[in-house]
Formats: sequence, C-alpha cells, structure tokens
Amino acid sequence: MSGPRIYFAGVNTQHLCSAFAGHHVLESYADGGGRKLLERYRPTFASVALDCGAYSEMTTGKPIDLAAYIDFCLEHAAGYSWVASLDVIGGGPEENVKNWQSMLAAGVEAIPTFHQGEPFSLLSDYCAAAKRIGLGFKRPIQNARPWLSECFARIPAGFPVHGWAMTAYTDFPFDSVDSRTWFFEMRALMSVEGQGADALRCLTPGELLEIVIKKYERLPLRERWEGKAAQLPLLEAV
Repeated sequence: MSGPRIYFAGVNTQHLCSAFAGHHVLESYADGGGRKLLERYRPTFASVALDCGAYSEMTTGKPIDLAAYIDFCLEHAAGYSWVASLDVIGGGPEENVKNWQSMLAAGVEAIPTFHQGEPFSLLSDYCAAAKRIGLGFKRPIQNARPWLSECFARIPAGFPVHGWAMTAYTDFPFDSVDSRTWFFEMRALMSVEGQGADALRCLTPGELLEIVIKKYERLPLRERWEGKAAQLPLLEAV
C-alpha cells in the first residue's frame, strides 16, 4: 500500500509550474486564465485531473455554465485522468445529481461528489452507478473524521475515491486526494524565524517548493511508520 495519489491544486495560478514535473496536478475549470500558463507544462506532469470549479463558484459567486463545461470536457477529456461532475457545494443533492446525469447523457464520464450532510443513500447510489466518486466536506469543516469513517464503512473496499481538499486525511483509504496546502507551506518557509532561517532565506521559492513536495512524496511511508490508520466503524445489518 503506497497511499493515495496526491494532486497539487492551484498549480495553474502560479509561475512555479516546472517544480511539479513528474507529479499529479489538479486543474480548475474556473481558472481559464491560468490554463494558458499551464499549457507549456502540461506534458511534464505525471497526470492532470479536472476540477469543475465548485469551490471557486462558492467563494466568488460566479456560476459555472454547465453547457460550456460539458463542451470543454467533450473536447479535452482525453487529456485528463478524470473529470469532476459539475456540483454546487450549497446547491443540494437534487441539483448535483441532475448535473451529473446531464454530463453522462452528453457522453462525459464525470465523477460525482458526495457532500457531507447529504443522505447516505445517495452515496450508495453513486457507488453503484459510477466508476469513481469524490467526497467533499461541508464548510466550515466539522466532524471530519467521524464522517469519513462512516463514508468508508459504506463504500465497497477498493472502490476509487477522491478526497477534495483532503491531503490531511491520507490515512483513510483514498485512491487520490488534493489540496492547495503546498502553497501556504511554501509561503510559511519564506517567513521562518530563528535557527535555520538564514539557510532558508538563501533558497528561491522554487527550491522551497521542492522541500514541500518532498513532504508529500514521503508522507505515506511516514504515516505507516507512525501506525496511523482510519478506525472504520462496522455497520449494523439492516
């Protein structure tokens, strides 16, 4: 067991794309401007997955057009390992299921996301009908680990699951996770004080980023050594 595949989110908003050569990158459809920056580097990544931009929609209030997103996926899906269904984080399960079914009907094999607070019957439906699913927290995040434990107790063993913004939960049996935490960790290294600060000040942002990326490369082995494992509850027979 090597741990989940880690996708670095937000790479297409930074001029440090070369540091992610050989790594997995999550691209956001909402960031059309950053996509142009990414073009030169796309062939250097191990793989790229496509996020629909739901979080950006929630934080900016700018809606994602479903028809335009479907057209983009139909044209470029072959360039991605997988694409996310268009979901609205605060929109409710009915809207999200409708969007997912519309994408499937159009010929886009998008992955649906099960959100915290939605009925677990929907999680079972997704697992029965999709080849991969995503899990997403409600904001602000609360009861994260109990909810993830409940989810994985219901998800068939070995079923591919992606954790949106969940690199802090790699001890759960995810197939993949993503986050933009790398950016804040790199920025934190720029402001370290005390012993070692002089050494870090001699490094460029790209070199500091290499240190952060090594953390994610080594994280699964470290967690196995520390004995971290999700405690998944057994479901009672119904």
